[in-house]
Amino acid sequence: MNRLERVHKIDEMIMHKGCVPVHDFLSALNISLATFKRDLDYLRETLHAPIQWSRESGGYSYATGKKRKRDYQLPNLWFNSTEILALLSIKRALKQVRPGVLWPQIQALQSRMSVLSSSQGDLPAVIEKRICLSPVEPVPEDSPSFEVVANAVVKRHQLKITLATRSGKRIVQRQISPQRLTLKGQDWWLESVTHPDNERLLVKLSDIENAQACNEKAKEVSSKATKGPAKK
Repeated sequence: MNRLERVHKIDEMIMHKGCVPVHDFLSALNISLATFKRDLDYLRETLHAPIQWSRESGGYSYATGKKRKRDYQLPNLWFNSTEILALLSIKRALKQVRPGVLWPQIQALQSRMSVLSSSQGDLPAVIEKRICLSPVEPVPEDSPSFEVVANAVVKRHQLKITLATRSGKRIVQRQISPQRLTLKGQDWWLESVTHPDNERLLVKLSDIENAQACNEKAKEVSSKATKGPAKK
């Protein structure tokens, strides 16, 4: 945490608690007393922060009334390259999310993002306007079997799937132990092993006409074991 980040944290703590003991600052910032005093001097002398010591309360607080200087303002925090990438990526991803089971939580996350952004003034809006990410493939349409398959992958149980061959002339049924889902371009691919022949099977979710959960626990296969040629 650099000095600018620390002074923002000091300001946040005082604004939230009113009066903050020294040891709370040292604990939250993970700094020495000497570093805290230098940060305090920087706030008072350079940024003109109206911070005062209260012997009665045993902590630091902002002065009120005539003692408070109206021209006091903290400089905006800047973002490093990875933070900018994360900010833009998250905001773009949230715009593409379709309503589902987690929609209320996603809306809460969007609200929290807005609050965090507003604390930085107009900086996030300027970043979105002036710093661009290269276009990416649109979010793929969900396969009808996506939820069943994803649930099986995560909760580790077997599946019975019905596949349509590429020619469309026949239907294939398989019982599988799903291993992992991978998004490639606009397609979700399911990697699994079949039962009872224990062969690796790699299929697009869009080729699965039906998926049904089984009670049997999925067989665990190492990633090395599933590498190599796969049936499709």
